[in-house]
Amino acid sequence: THYMPPKKKKLSDAEAQKLILEELQKQNRPFNHTLLHATLHGAVTKTQCQSLLDTLADKGKLIRKEFGKAKVYWADQEGLESVPPEKLKELDKEIEGKKQTIKELTSTLAAVSSELTEITTSQTTEDILANITRLTSENEVLDVKKQKLKEAAKSTDPEDLQLLNKQVEFTQGVWRKRKRQCMSILDSIGDGMDKKRSELIEELGLETDEELGVSLPGPAPNKRRRLK
Repeated sequence: THYMPPKKKKLSDAEAQKLILEELQKQNRPFNHTLLHATLHGAVTKTQCQSLLDTLADKGKLIRKEFGKAKVYWADQEGLESVPPEKLKELDKEIEGKKQTIKELTSTLAAVSSELTEITTSQTTEDILANITRLTSENEVLDVKKQKLKEAAKSTDPEDLQLLNKQVEFTQGVWRKRKRQCMSILDSIGDGMDKKRSELIEELGLETDEELGVSLPGPAPNKRRRLK
């Protein structure tokens, strides 16, 4: 057995007229018989809607406007409550506020859409996932290196570190001294041959720190001696 929903009770013409008039007054906008039938969810048949709309219009309770074969109906405005000017001003202000909100939202939507288009055209989902995987892997490698450096720093003897720093400073001092001596010799030869240092370097095929991209660190600041 199948469940059969109870049939809707058919309204009398008087009941249907009352329902139609109340609906049009409540909605306060134009209707044709098809739209009214859908709005009432079939409480009044299409045939009843058309017939009773004409009846109410003939009685002067509805306004009827014909456009060729089509007919449109709406409630007579005389029987409806009028809106005071103050309320209209409030509504106008509210409408302007809504318009501004819509304008801002439209602008935001355009910006987000542009950004989304740029993202989707610049990289595919596969590219993004591949980059995430690559960066995650690189990050793991760096974490391992960082951990090893931390462990090495803990196990380094401060005296060994101080000795290493002194050796580095000594080597850098020798480097600077020899560089000054070399440049001084080149300048002396250049004065005798009436040539610039750069010309001599080029003729002799010498390689400079600058050409090799080597930068000599600055000298360590001298420690002030304590007065006894």
